[in-house]
Amino acid sequence: MTKKTNSGSSDFRTLLSENAVYIRYRAVIADGTGKFSVEEMLKEATMLHTTRQSRLLYSLRVSPSKLQSAILNDMSNRARLSEMKASLLNRLELIETVMKALRVEIQSRFRSHLDELASNAAQRTAVMTKITHKGAELQSQLVAALAILDVFIKDIDQAAYSLKNTLETLKMLLDKKEGYQV
Repeated sequence: MTKKTNSGSSDFRTLLSENAVYIRYRAVIADGTGKFSVEEMLKEATMLHTTRQSRLLYSLRVSPSKLQSAILNDMSNRARLSEMKASLLNRLELIETVMKALRVEIQSRFRSHLDELASNAAQRTAVMTKITHKGAELQSQLVAALAILDVFIKDIDQAAYSLKNTLETLKMLLDKKEGYQV
């Protein structure tokens, strides 16, 4: 195995840093870690989920109006969580697209430089992994956030079914007992 020179590595880094595909990749990753914060979105999602009125009904005296209010609140929260999920899915697709484009670009345009830096497939894979590390990390965060949103949305859907049945049962009981109209 021959020792790789630093000048080959620095030439590669210089050429890569000037490449339009790499510049686009860096911009997307910077946006993903900057103004588009997965952490902030998860904080909002968690707040929406934990402050749902339907989670507090067990401690309240239940009435049809409180149930209806909880159902409407859950509908609103579900809509916001769905918006967040759509935004994360769009971001994930963009990250995957630019990462794939960067890999193709490096493997085609910078193949000779890549071969100088790495003598076998495992080493080339390691170089590619190092270059796309931040993108892969952001990709993992997005996948994890999407899984959490799916859990929250599923919980709201299941609660909605129970709340609707409870509301109908309560209406029937009140109508029967008091001639109550909602």
